Amino acid sequence: MNGRESVTGDVPAKIGQWSLVRHPLTWILLAYTALGLGLLAPYQFQINPDGIAYLDIAEKYARGDVWGAVNAYWSPLISWLTAGLRLLGLPPQVAIKLVLLTGGAVALGGVWRLLGDCPVWMRAVATAGAIPLTVYHALHVITPDLLVATVLVWYAAWLVEGRLDVRASVWGGFLVVLGYFAKAFALPFCLVHLCGWRLLEERQVGWR
Repeated sequence: MNGRESVTGDVPAKIGQWSLVRHPLTWILLAYTALGLGLLAPYQFQINPDGIAYLDIAEKYARGDVWGAVNAYWSPLISWLTAGLRLLGLPPQVAIKLVLLTGGAVALGGVWRLLGDCPVWMRAVATAGAIPLTVYHALHVITPDLLVATVLVWYAAWLVEGRLDVRASVWGGFLVVLGYFAKAFALPFCLVHLCGWRLLEERQVGWR
């Protein structure tokens, strides 16, 4: 491939002569969706203490009780997304599982993007190989960890691309903020990591 894909663009319509229908990522996401939805029914009633808290907050947002939903301990992103599906009438435990499954699909797209300089077959193998673990973390337990991982994969892809134009910078800032709303530790992690990454780049330039 000549260069990496654009930072904020959709998955390209083709790689070489491939249409979107023939794009490897399309089939990988279809396989992931089929597996995730196929396992949704037996896992939909799985619940854990953190999951109860996130569902309770989502219910408050869905009812419009914003002041009751704002919480200093639980990060809000997973509850915000779940509340949106609750407003569409989906049962709470199905809604939150669909949020996590969707986050997993976005994470797979991030893996594909991160490996943008690799041969297509290598990207396909790595992304497809991540399907079982991604489905497991989407369904096995209710936690925002998968959403955090999704944001960090896209953050890593943005960082590796190394673009410093305004559009790319806004995209990177958006990812950091999104990571913070997914789980608060993502903000200091990204800021420290970004500073270290840029410092290392400057030193490498100085060594040349």
